[in-house]
This record gives sequence, C-alpha cells and structure tokens, in this order.
Amino acid sequence: MGDLNYRIDMDPKNVQKCLEKNDLESLLENDQLIKEQLKGLDIDNFFEGKIEFFPTYKYEIGTDNYDFQDRVPSWTDRIIYKSKLNYDLIQLDYKTISQVRSSDHKPVYSVFKLLLNEKKNENNSNIENNFYNKIPLNNNDESFYNETSNNTSSVCVIF
Repeated sequence: MGDLNYRIDMDPKNVQKCLEKNDLESLLENDQLIKEQLKGLDIDNFFEGKIEFFPTYKYEIGTDNYDFQDRVPSWTDRIIYKSKLNYDLIQLDYKTISQVRSSDHKPVYSVFKLLLNEKKNENNSNIENNFYNKIPLNNNDESFYNETSNNTSSVCVIF
C-alpha cells in the first residue's frame, strides 16, 4: 500500500480529454502498473482490486481540479495485496476519499475479508481460537472474539 509512482502513459492533453469525458476505461488501458501486471512483470503474485475511481494524483491543493503543470494525473496511490499464508483474502471494497483536499493526492482505502482455515498447532488446539483470544480489545487486556462466525475475521489497518 502506498505511493507507487506508476503513471498513465498518455499525453497530458489526451488525459485531460478522457477526464472531461469520464472515460475511465481509456485511462486504465494506459496505466503503467496494469500494463506490467498483464505482462507478469514487476509485482508478480500481487493483486489489485478493480479501479472504479478517477486518478488520485495530481490535484491542485484545496480543490478537486487536476494540476497538469508538472505531471500527468495518475493512480499513484494504490493498494496491492497478496496472502502470504495462502488464506482466502477477499477484497470487498476499493475506493478513494474524494472529499480530502489537503494534499495533491486523494487517499485510497480498501476493505478485506480474511477467511481463516481451521488448522491445528502442535498443542492440538485450534489456531483460529488462539488468534481471536489474543487480540486485545482495550488496555484492560480483555480479548475480542467474533461470535457470529468462527472462520472469518475483519481486519482494519489505518496509516
């Protein structure tokens, strides 16, 4: 997750025309990261959800207007992911927060669902229950347990 600095491979005037026409598809076809993923290069084995929002970078600070002076607007702010332990990681939402105007970037966020497989550790106890029982809920060292489902978890990370 972060500012990956991939750009849209188009002339600034063509990018501006696409933005005016709300032509998201043409912009995405020219996105450097998507092109590299299709070739199997650079960030192989990582995934990114479907982008359904306009470029998150290069805005005039304090506005929703793109700044074409130095850079072409692009999706530099991305969330790419993979599951290292081969758990089922499902991206439920991937969006930008367009109301933020304090930067030349618009922040992005994603919501994931993590399906934990029931596995046993060497003590023959359920890893999933150990996982839940060790999540502190507050400073009093209480624990959180998801009673609605024993095989899913909601994880939230805010940077």
